[in-house]
Amino acid sequence: MSSCLPVTLVPLSPPPEDQRRARDARNRGEGERPSRYHLPSGLTSASPVGYRTRISLTPDEAAEIAPMFSLQAPESYVAGAPSPTEGELFDECSLGVLSSRQSTNFKGFRQVTLGPRQSEEAKSILDKLQGREGPALAHATHTHLVLGRPYRTPFTLLLTFIGHKPFKSLLSVPRRIWAKQTQGAVDIPTIGYLPHLHIGILA
Repeated sequence: MSSCLPVTLVPLSPPPEDQRRARDARNRGEGERPSRYHLPSGLTSASPVGYRTRISLTPDEAAEIAPMFSLQAPESYVAGAPSPTEGELFDECSLGVLSSRQSTNFKGFRQVTLGPRQSEEAKSILDKLQGREGPALAHATHTHLVLGRPYRTPFTLLLTFIGHKPFKSLLSVPRRIWAKQTQGAVDIPTIGYLPHLHIGILA
């Protein structure tokens, strides 16, 4: 197993107050028309996923967790607690799916949960893949398999046809359509990162 370099956390001082930029978020006054800059007066939702929260750490707390960022990747699972119940598996999968759909309306993922026998079969298939970031872990009791597809929405389809020069578009648009359908090409680099973001949240 390859060793990991230690991570050193470097504190940075915030910029001066007059150089900071922030959203003009405030409470809505009585009789004032609501806008995107007003804070919500309340939240009613059945979703277990609420507002994102940033966790602040003191210098001592940051130094305590710094070794966690350089942990070596595991190679296999070990015997532990009994297998999770169906309810626990459902809660875990639902939370991941809701989190991944929180930022956009893209619904290009399907999650399948495999049992112990299918997990061993999945490992044998994953071991044959090239370009893996790490080995597939052995002795897994369950495997969450996330099936994805390229990020395609009406907005990305529109990008294929606009923003081209009049004469070159006769050649560039068909070429772009072919690249998107056969090679997974994207019109904006950040769009290509979105599926990886959602899969990371699901993981």
